[in-house]
Amino acid sequence: MMSVYGVVLAGGKSSRMGRDKRKVILSSGLSMEDNAMQILNSSRCTRSFVSGPGGIPDIHPGRGPMGGIEAALHELRGSCLMFLPCDMPFVIPHQVDRIIRCFTLSPRLPAVAMAPLMEPLFAVVPTSWGERVSNAVTLGHLKVGKFWQDCGFTQVIIPEECLLKDADYPWEVSA
Repeated sequence: MMSVYGVVLAGGKSSRMGRDKRKVILSSGLSMEDNAMQILNSSRCTRSFVSGPGGIPDIHPGRGPMGGIEAALHELRGSCLMFLPCDMPFVIPHQVDRIIRCFTLSPRLPAVAMAPLMEPLFAVVPTSWGERVSNAVTLGHLKVGKFWQDCGFTQVIIPEECLLKDADYPWEVSA
C-alpha cells in the first residue's frame, strides 16, 4: 500500500500579505496553516507535516518553495508527498484526493494540478525524486513549474479552478 504524506508549504516572506500568512485567520476561524493541515488530514494523506518555520527546516534557506520541497523530500520517507501551499485556502479535500488518484496511475512522475494553468506547488511528488530536486536547488534552478516541465509530470485537471486561487493579499482572505 502506498503511503502518502501531506506537506503544507508554509515558508516564504509573506511580503504581499504584509504579515506572516501562515498565521492569518480565515473566516472559518483557522489560520491559513491550520486550514491547509485540515485539508490534507481530511484527504487520503496518511499523515501531514509543515515545511517551514516550526516544521521541517529548509536545508538551503532562502531558496523559496523549491527549498521547502527539497527539505520535505529529504526528511520524510513515504511513497510520495502531497504538497499544498498554505496560501491556497479554498482547496477542498476531494481535489487533493484527485491528484493522489492520478499519481497512482503513473507513480514515477509528479502529478501537478492544472486549473487550467499549472499550479506547480499543488502536487504529489514521489520521494524517489529527492536527489533530483536537491541537485536542482544546488544548481539554483528554483522555478518549480519550470522544473516540472523540464523533468516531466502528469497533468491533473482540476475543474473547480476558482478554488485553487492563491491568497496573497489580506483582502483576499478577510475573516
